[in-house]
Amino acid sequence: QSDSNISWEQFQRLFNAAEYYIAHEVMEELWIEAGRPRPSILQALIQLCAALEQERRGNPRGGRNLEVKATKTWQAVQNIGSQPPLIGRASHSAQTGSESLLSKALQTRQLDDHSIKEFRKLLK
Repeated sequence: QSDSNISWEQFQRLFNAAEYYIAHEVMEELWIEAGRPRPSILQALIQLCAALEQERRGNPRGGRNLEVKATKTWQAVQNIGSQPPLIGRASHSAQTGSESLLSKALQTRQLDDHSIKEFRKLLK
């Protein structure tokens, strides 16, 4: 397995165990390796982890603010369709229904194998 596969598996495992801070760190490594694209799906996932970590720590206002930020980043990625796809940015053809992936993760606080696979497909 490549380091990227291991990192995604580790991210999923940590996220599902509500270890959002460490999951954030793992995803940040992937984002840095990708050249820190902004806006990007990776960036939105980092912000999602930060939001959930704030809620876990008893700071619902901070969590909500970061959740809004993650959603705005995700929406900005969706608006990139006219530009050539870059690593960490969704190609226009891959965007359909992708926002529901973020919503599902926010609602369930879980990332199933299908969701991880779909996130990764968006990055190609």
